[in-house]
Amino acid sequence: MIKDGVGNIAAASVNTALDTVLVLTAAGQSTASAVESSRILTIESVRKLLEEQLGNKSASVNTHKLATSTVVTVATPACSAAKSRKPARTL
Repeated sequence: MIKDGVGNIAAASVNTALDTVLVLTAAGQSTASAVESSRILTIESVRKLLEEQLGNKSASVNTHKLATSTVVTVATPACSAAKSRKPARTL
């Protein structure tokens, strides 16, 4: 269903934001600075994901793609570059 695909994108976005905050605070950034950096990185990551998933395709193609989407991974540059014991979040 389409709401499942949108839900996957939303969940991946939240996970990306929280993981980025954890990585940045572990690297020594203040919590406030980590939250602001996470916000910027997550917004850019979501924009990129939506462009990759939806692009300039027709509404029917996008609806089908969202409805059949089962795996969504969102990675920010901070999370991708950081060495973490946790694997990347995949829905």
